[in-house]
Amino acid sequence: MFTFNHAALFVSNLEESTTFYTELLGFEVVTSYPMPNGGQITYLRCNGGQIELLGYPGVVRPSEPPKLGPEAGIRHIAFKTDDLDGMAVRLQEAGVKFRTLPRVAGSGIGRLMFFYDPDYLEIEVIQRDTDW
Repeated sequence: MFTFNHAALFVSNLEESTTFYTELLGFEVVTSYPMPNGGQITYLRCNGGQIELLGYPGVVRPSEPPKLGPEAGIRHIAFKTDDLDGMAVRLQEAGVKFRTLPRVAGSGIGRLMFFYDPDYLEIEVIQRDTDW
């Protein structure tokens, strides 16, 4: 048996991404340390969920969101909230780019929104009354 530990995200600017995830999404820094190759790793945690930001020299920020095609891969990371509308307002005021504003989830259970972090990594935030 095992439990989920973290997801790793390549970022073009570790400081900017750390600020985005901590100040806008409420994560806390668990640890941060340099790598032998000149990179830096920062672990962030929020209510038991954890992400690892990987800042390496030469990582290039995309100029726009990725095009969704037939290729396999991770499309987004998702988090739950109990205040979707309040979070949407806070993110809009901060100038965050959205793919969709709050709307009813495709399952019909709860509401969700999709937006992008500074490197156009897609994030979903959902509000539901159920625990899945």
